Amino acid sequence: MINRLLFAGEFRGPNNRLNRDRYPHMYVLTVIVPGNIRWFAVVSFFASLEERRCYVTHTADIRNELDELRKQKQIDGTITNAVYKFRLEHEWIPTVDCFIEDWGIDMVPHDLRDYCDHVQEYILCMPKYRWPWNVDVPSETVAEVSLHTPRHNDELVIAGLATNDESTPE
Repeated sequence: MINRLLFAGEFRGPNNRLNRDRYPHMYVLTVIVPGNIRWFAVVSFFASLEERRCYVTHTADIRNELDELRKQKQIDGTITNAVYKFRLEHEWIPTVDCFIEDWGIDMVPHDLRDYCDHVQEYILCMPKYRWPWNVDVPSETVAEVSLHTPRHNDELVIAGLATNDESTPE
């Protein structure tokens, strides 16, 4: 668990999910993007624990799908660069599109936004999504996140971008 008292990043969240009265169940995703030196916490609230679980599962599935493709290309060598690009364009990007249809574009976690931007711009040479800017989290919510974030309600993601090179990963 991250010590929220020492967290010096930004607290942001989707405007439509910062209503604690309507959505009583908090979820915090802390993202560190190496190289960019970006640390931030994205705060969202959900109507039920089940809704929050579905959201977390859906985002994990998208990350896992990309990780599996990267593994098949870079580590196992079971797919070629052409197949990798094809599967990114025709399988992974549509998975992100489905997520956006289900949850809204402002609910796409920032690590997935970075992955999408990288894949679309550098690997597939296609237009990137236009991500909405998440709003600053109200100070009373920041205080709550800082002082009380249960372990089951917190996640840390260290974003690693998909690569287009043929080299062996570190």
